[in-house]
Amino acid sequence: MSRLPIDHPEVHQQFMQGGYSVQLGSQNPFGRIPVDQTIKETVNRDTQTAGGTKGFSLKQAAVERYYLTSEYHSNYLKQLRRMVGCGMSHLSHPDLQMPRITRDEADVQSIVKLLEDDWTNPFDPMKMSDVLSHPLGPLPWALANGDGTLRKTNKAVLARELEKQVLPAETIPGPSATIIDGMSLVQKMKGNDQTFSQRAASALTQILHEGARSQRIDVVFDVYQEDSIKNAERANRGCTTGIQFRNIAPGHLIQQWRKFLSSSANKANLIRFLVAEWKTPKLRERLNDKQLYVASEKSCLHITKDQWAEVASLQSNQEEADTRMILHAAHAAEEGYSAVVVTADDTDVLLLCLAFSDDISCPLFQNCGTKNRVRYLDITKLRQALGDCVCNAVIGMYAYTGCDTLSAFAGRGKLRDLKLIMRSEHFQEVFRKLGQSRELSMDLFKKLQAFTCKLYTASTTTEDINTAHHQLFCAQCGELESSQLPPCESSATSVCPKPSRAWLGQK
Repeated sequence: MSRLPIDHPEVHQQFMQGGYSVQLGSQNPFGRIPVDQTIKETVNRDTQTAGGTKGFSLKQAAVERYYLTSEYHSNYLKQLRRMVGCGMSHLSHPDLQMPRITRDEADVQSIVKLLEDDWTNPFDPMKMSDVLSHPLGPLPWALANGDGTLRKTNKAVLARELEKQVLPAETIPGPSATIIDGMSLVQKMKGNDQTFSQRAASALTQILHEGARSQRIDVVFDVYQEDSIKNAERANRGCTTGIQFRNIAPGHLIQQWRKFLSSSANKANLIRFLVAEWKTPKLRERLNDKQLYVASEKSCLHITKDQWAEVASLQSNQEEADTRMILHAAHAAEEGYSAVVVTADDTDVLLLCLAFSDDISCPLFQNCGTKNRVRYLDITKLRQALGDCVCNAVIGMYAYTGCDTLSAFAGRGKLRDLKLIMRSEHFQEVFRKLGQSRELSMDLFKKLQAFTCKLYTASTTTEDINTAHHQLFCAQCGELESSQLPPCESSATSVCPKPSRAWLGQK
């Protein structure tokens, strides 16, 4: 093809004039077909015999003579059909018939009337802003993936950035209390080819190891409700599959531990079994002088070597262990412990601790290291380094810009969010107020729109999200994906989270 202008200039000229197809009939302009298909429909069709193009003879010489003269055969047949009037059709394409033309013109006029009188013309530059004030698809692409799931962002980068503000703690004041995310601990354990009774004993061993330096150990479990705001997230994690165990027997051998934990119902039954096992005298003996608090469902048990009892002050209807651990931290501080260590390498827990550390009357630490490299983050010193205003705002900012139950903004990471509120006292006040009331005021919503505009264009002075949507679209001449635009106002209302500081008092 690169030598076509040199070797076959006439063919090249024909191609340049658009000769890529052939119209067989003069009455049917819609009937153009590719050049190679034209040969099949003309010459090759006319050279067919009853046995195919080569089935009429087994002699090679006869077949060769046939093909050498096939072009002439085809031409003779074409002329013969023209002479006798066979195979000639003068019917035009259905789209060229007057009834179809009339119907098509009526459809066009209906669309024109809809755009001009009943709706907004999307092709009118003056009205484009009205069009862009609505989602450009069945879902707001700035907040949703193509399959309808929430957009996610890397939350861990926020935790790593916050950790840079202070050095790891070298010592933990005593006596201390350690609070453990129970299900996180269970998920890290290997349980294949062990009985449930052995698994309960192993879990208690791991708990005592995690709290070896503390006199009090709190184990807080999630609550797995049938109707939960976290059902969508658990479905994404595969927590609704797997074979369900209605009854857990102590001697039952676990063959596939991970598959067992893939079911939320199994997790709920396992938690009840673990708590029942830890209450038995045999396992209580292993506590020695430790104080063990176990929170499951709405109740909390205080277990010692000698006895166990329910703790009324730690009863709670909170579903998430992340938030319930704050309640236990406050309780431990009130009981006179000199420090509280939260064992959970989780960004959600870090931000909750940071937001509520001012309500806890003793130093608060987070064990956020790995098995072989433990480090303790001093939450109290981190709050002092960041300042109360930033810490009171960071939990609202974190929820608004994407968490397990709220979508993140496409292409907008957590570091940008953090830097924006650290620079602006105005936005610190906005996110401090977010969640104080169950009703979102119009004034607060307008301020959240201004924050969202800054996320997409740092230098913008626009505070209306629909205007920012239109300006960014025009600035890029429309050459960008819908997900790169901020959500419109109607979509942004779905981002606003539920109240945040009410978590500590929810019981």
